[in-house]
Amino acid sequence: MMELVHLTLVNWHSFTVEDIPVSGHVGVLGENASGKSTILDMIQVVLTGASGRYMNLNPVAGESRRRSGPRRTVQGYCLGARGEGDFRREACLTYVAISFRDADGVKPDLTVGLAMEARKTQPAETILGRFVVRGKILTTANFLREREGRQEFAQWEEVRQSLERECGNGFVNHRDSATDHIREYMRDLVPRSAPTSGNAAALAKAIVNGMTLNQGLSATDFVRNYILEESPMKVGELRESLKTYRQVNQTIKNMRERAKRLKVVKARAEDFRNFLNEHVEEDWISRKARYLAASAAMRALEEEVKEAEASLLAEREEINDLTTSINEANQDVHRIIKQIEAIKAKVGIDDLNKMAESHSFSAADCLKRISERVKHMQRIAAAAEVLGKGESSSRELAAHASAAAEAVKRGNTEATAVIEQAFLASLPVTAERIGRARSETEAALHTKNEEVDKLSRSIEAAASGSRDSHLGDHTRELMRLLRMAGMAPRALCDIIDLIDKDWGQAAEGLLGRDREAIFVDRDHIHTATTILRENRRDLRQASLVSLNKLERYKDPVESGWFPSLFRSDDQDAVAFLQRRYGNVRLARTMEEFNQPGRALMADGLYDDGLLRGTRLEEAFRLKIGKAAQEQLFLEQKRRLEVLREEIETLSQRRRILSEVDRSVALVTSPADGETVAGLLERAQQQERLAGEARSRLEAVDQGDLKRLYELEEKKKVQQAYVDARNVELNSIQKRQGAYQKQAETARKTLTGLTNQEGSRHLRNLARRMFQYSWRLTAAVPANRRYRERIAGKQIPSDPSAHYEALAGIHRAIGQRAEDRSKQAKDRMMEADRNVRAAMRSYFDVAPISSEVGAESDILKNILPWVEATLRDIEENELTRHEALAAEASERVSSIFRGEFVNSLHSRISKLKRDIDSLNHSLRNHTFHGERYSFSRTQVAQYAPILKAVEIYVTSEDALDLLFKGEIPEGSPHKPVLDEVKRILEDPDTDFDSFEDYRSFFVFEIHMENLDTGHKTRWETRRGTGSGAEQQVPLYVAIGASLASVYGTAEGRSGSQLGMALAVFDEAFAKLDGKNQRQMMSFYESLGLQVIVAAPPERRPSLLGYMHAIVEVDNIGNGQSETTVVQVKEKARKELQRINPELMDDEALRRMAAE
Repeated sequence: MMELVHLTLVNWHSFTVEDIPVSGHVGVLGENASGKSTILDMIQVVLTGASGRYMNLNPVAGESRRRSGPRRTVQGYCLGARGEGDFRREACLTYVAISFRDADGVKPDLTVGLAMEARKTQPAETILGRFVVRGKILTTANFLREREGRQEFAQWEEVRQSLERECGNGFVNHRDSATDHIREYMRDLVPRSAPTSGNAAALAKAIVNGMTLNQGLSATDFVRNYILEESPMKVGELRESLKTYRQVNQTIKNMRERAKRLKVVKARAEDFRNFLNEHVEEDWISRKARYLAASAAMRALEEEVKEAEASLLAEREEINDLTTSINEANQDVHRIIKQIEAIKAKVGIDDLNKMAESHSFSAADCLKRISERVKHMQRIAAAAEVLGKGESSSRELAAHASAAAEAVKRGNTEATAVIEQAFLASLPVTAERIGRARSETEAALHTKNEEVDKLSRSIEAAASGSRDSHLGDHTRELMRLLRMAGMAPRALCDIIDLIDKDWGQAAEGLLGRDREAIFVDRDHIHTATTILRENRRDLRQASLVSLNKLERYKDPVESGWFPSLFRSDDQDAVAFLQRRYGNVRLARTMEEFNQPGRALMADGLYDDGLLRGTRLEEAFRLKIGKAAQEQLFLEQKRRLEVLREEIETLSQRRRILSEVDRSVALVTSPADGETVAGLLERAQQQERLAGEARSRLEAVDQGDLKRLYELEEKKKVQQAYVDARNVELNSIQKRQGAYQKQAETARKTLTGLTNQEGSRHLRNLARRMFQYSWRLTAAVPANRRYRERIAGKQIPSDPSAHYEALAGIHRAIGQRAEDRSKQAKDRMMEADRNVRAAMRSYFDVAPISSEVGAESDILKNILPWVEATLRDIEENELTRHEALAAEASERVSSIFRGEFVNSLHSRISKLKRDIDSLNHSLRNHTFHGERYSFSRTQVAQYAPILKAVEIYVTSEDALDLLFKGEIPEGSPHKPVLDEVKRILEDPDTDFDSFEDYRSFFVFEIHMENLDTGHKTRWETRRGTGSGAEQQVPLYVAIGASLASVYGTAEGRSGSQLGMALAVFDEAFAKLDGKNQRQMMSFYESLGLQVIVAAPPERRPSLLGYMHAIVEVDNIGNGQSETTVVQVKEKARKELQRINPELMDDEALRRMAAE
């Protein structure tokens, strides 16, 4: 094994000239800023050839300064940078080297180093040499020269020539290539690995890993950053090819879409043309039908005039005959009337009949008025009995009314007058009682109506979802105003609940209006008070809780007192109950009730300390708690029904009392001023006079009466004959008038200048319109269609009916044609809109044309342009672009398969080898009885791409299907290829994420307990384990990675082994002594030489494991120096023995006892 034995630093940061001899495991100790990490960075710079591709200088310090200042650079180390723009040296030559010696003494010594020049004025250092010296350990003496009694830094050219003379072919310099530099020393220091560029990069990465280990990484980030090689793939050409492929396919897709939309335009334009032709043809048919209908109607009117004139002539002759008969009959009637009048004048019978009828009517009228007056008296008496409830005055009034009715019935005027006077004398008391009852009914009805209005509003509010329908109007209005002001008001009954329902009626009875006391947030109380004050006249029954007076009432509620009946989450509500009712005692017996102070019983009996009374709320008015509020809603609905029934009853009572009151007014002050007795006396007098007139009629001569009767009968017969002839005459005259009117109307219509059906004017107008349409339309097919529609119609033979029926047929054909024409026109207009909408839709995916637009003429411009454009797309453009698409498909297929998939396959293969190699290194090495291993899992996002790589391995030609149109259904790879095709053709796919093959997998570290076989994922332990449990897997993994690179894990010996450096900065920080010892044993089993930088306080734990301790001290003036202490094996064992961290409990007790 090639062991690191010497470090050489000349002008490296705070070291001017420093030789550091070391051996075995090395611990570098020093305070912060002393330079210990500087030494580790020097090793990193030398072994990476100062390549910025690999270096990560002082990552521990850099991590803390990432946001506050620049990170360290090689130039800064050369010039001794102390801060931004502050350097120890303006310019210098820097030499750094590390030397190795074969522990078995077989292979020659080896030194690897760098020669650099740096100037403050230059942006970066200049590499003068990257050298490897075989057979010699270089020290600072090799880079110094003594001149004139003092030492100077030798120029590189001088040093190079000296080394070439001394070592010959053992000196190799790769100044211009860090990779060649690494490959050169790999031949000796890493002999198991071929010195290729890839292996050189892997070696440099592995060396830097330990120094830059980020202990907060996940397993995936650790593997990606520390195990796998960073080898991005070139996807630029694939991206551009896919872009071209997409563009061509998109162009084809756009053309097909344009063609598709043009076909829609064409179809709709053809619909427009068809509907236009149908509209024109039907319009022609309707015009012809109107013309023929107008002609037939005109002929029908002419025939109607002829028939009416013939009928008039016949009716005149019949009228003349009837007129003669009627005149003769009227003369006979006049002779009979004269004879009747002579007999009546002789006996005076007319005057006697009139006199008897007049007296009888007057008597009947008086009796009717008496009946009405008695009914009013009886109605008053009935009301008096109901209102008087058996009083003597009511009974007397009822008796008088009955007696008056009986006296009237007997016709006793004197008794009627006496009884009427007695009734009127008793009436004032009853009248007053009736008026008072009516007023009371009016008041009760008003109260009930108000209650109904209030209940209706509450029920409507509840039904509409209002949360405060159970509250009073004033409370609801105040809460509404408070909500408008941005507050959250709440009533006491809504924020408390009753615990014991047995106390419900008594508790709510005591609270009374306080149940609706309103609470607001404390910071709103002043604003709420202002609102209440401004509306105090309209909100007299609303109240607001003074929250500022409740601070002293925050104590818990005591059992047995009134507030204990309630529970609430609102502390202010509880405090309000304490403040207002906190001294009211709950009494369950009269003995408790009689004790001093305020007390309340469950039955509502209440003592306020001085007065006793009842505080009991009606069950249907309870409103505390949701259950009570729901019950209140139901009770309100029931109460509303009851009130409506009561109102109906009161309304009937008011109506009855109003009628009785009106009867009182009529009885006490009759309109005619007459009494019942006076009316009865007058009725009797009129009956006597009527009887006398009838007696005189009976004394008339019976012979005269018989002759008068005979003449009356003869007159009736003759008058009936006259009436019948007049009826017949009137009928004929009516027919004559109808015929005359018919003829006049027909003549007027015929000669009129209006567009009335049947007129010659309308016929001439329809003919001109039809002749105009004839010139514009292809008449032959339209005329043939007209004949088809009129064929088979039944037409009467009578001339007038014939023409009228014919006009109706033409009219019906014309109406249907007109309807069809309108429908065709509507469809034509709809087609017009559709054509223009389709044109606008087309121009949404195509450039605007200078030849035609959405508003152009459809048949003249749009349809020909559409047909020409469609032919051009389908026959020219699509063919050309499909050829381009085939060419782009072939190219992208070749690039995807040949470059991307092949490159990805090679990188994934190497990834698998690296993970397998790492697992192989860990297989025979355990830590704490656990075997570590790494696993990989495909990222779902990249799974289709990785499956495509697998397909490529087994069937290279299968990937050609990706860009050959639709993938055949029978292809076994169709699901995978469809998904890959979707990803590749998706314009949102970010191909930059495909460059890093490492991102295609996630990784996990597994720990298997060899005793139990139990397996644990590091991600699980990382989330719940201690600091040591989180760090150990990383150190195990990084050690295995280094051993895999160096080839030490397999236990090779001799020339197969080279160096095995494991360099850590601030290592094992969270590991206790036992874990540190176990980790060092694990590294030794891997054959690693461990170099650790740590603060001085870590000295006790490191002395037991390190073979050499390098103490770095800051000696002032920005200078540092080192002191090396070699720790022999015996000393290490003794230090481990006495280290308390490594002792078991028994050993610690023995040490304490000593």
